[in-house]
Amino acid sequence: MTRKPKPAAPQVNPIVRAAAEKVTRTKRRTPTDLHAPCPDQLTLFDPKDLR
Repeated sequence: MTRKPKPAAPQVNPIVRAAAEKVTRTKRRTPTDLHAPCPDQLTLFDPKDLR
């Protein structure tokens, strides 16, 4: 039995690399403020009823 040396690191498919970079870029997006006022959106509750 002869021992074979380990092959060098496998080449990464450029398509797979580009897709992985796109996914990491998408996940790093800064979250938007969920409580920011939105003038075009109707209110869910009437402010008078909340008092």
